[in-house]
Amino acid sequence: MNPLPMRPVQSKASHSMKRLVLCRHGETSANYKKLLQGRGIDLPLNERGVVQAKSLAERLRTETVARIRRYFKPEGMSTTRHRAQETAKIVRQHHPAATWFENPDLAEISWGAWEGTTATEDVESLLRNWDEGDYEACAPGGESPFVVEERSVSLIYNLIRARQEDNLVFILHGRLLRIIMSSLIHRNLSQMDSFRHHNCNINVLDVEIMDPASSSQLSSEVQPVDQETRRATGSALSHPQDMKITATILDDCTHLTDYLL
Repeated sequence: MNPLPMRPVQSKASHSMKRLVLCRHGETSANYKKLLQGRGIDLPLNERGVVQAKSLAERLRTETVARIRRYFKPEGMSTTRHRAQETAKIVRQHHPAATWFENPDLAEISWGAWEGTTATEDVESLLRNWDEGDYEACAPGGESPFVVEERSVSLIYNLIRARQEDNLVFILHGRLLRIIMSSLIHRNLSQMDSFRHHNCNINVLDVEIMDPASSSQLSSEVQPVDQETRRATGSALSHPQDMKITATILDDCTHLTDYLL
């Protein structure tokens, strides 16, 4: 299998580079039936999902992986999200020394009352609202893209800055991935639906961090912004100006056979 491309060299010796490998979990029966599967649905991988996860693990076998991150249910809820947990465990078999990390801020979007249902006119209407820039819209009892962006992208920025590891692998969810990637690459949510995410795909983002001495005039803070600014910019956050994020690989499925797509 083709290895991931080499990380680019930073533009200045004083800058630092990190790599994010963002993958979607393997298939579940809800994926197969095309049901809405948010944080309210907790299913294990189906047979094809297990094979997908093994193929992903084989693809990442030769990569240097310092940390594998997945989502688990918030404190007080009874079980883990099996689909991400199983996928991450299979990938981790080739990287036993990797740190195992879980965080509830990497939860899939909540579809509220629509969890486990097929696409309806109401769902299509919500997706159109998002396409038109209304990222505050949500399913009844569910979450909006702005809410998901604020919790998940803030965490990722903080991890990029706080961790010493060069490579971070995330096992995530479909809509969550769309939100994260649009926010990190474009600094707004306008491109959410331009990102396709097959089960157990690979996305690679390379991050160049400017050194403090050369970027003293650039803000490094990540803060929620007010409602007016959100609507004007299409983002719930003030993004750090001292980071440059480049998409190196998008929705790579070359490790998956036609049966697994």
